Amino acid sequence: MAPDASIDLLDVTGRRVVERSVQATAPGRYTVEMPETCRLPAGLYFACLTQRGLAREKRVVIVR
Repeated sequence: MAPDASIDLLDVTGRRVVERSVQATAPGRYTVEMPETCRLPAGLYFACLTQRGLAREKRVVIVR
């Protein structure tokens, strides 16, 4: 069975650095916790949420 939705974290070159399946939700604000093993270096990334064939992308800045 396919996941309801997925979140991919991409670096500035477009390479996927994190992939996470999530439950489909209604519109609104949500928090998705990444595993502790996902310690990425500081920098600019792009979070891409894909659900039912539609995708949304937002910039993410990690500051350490």
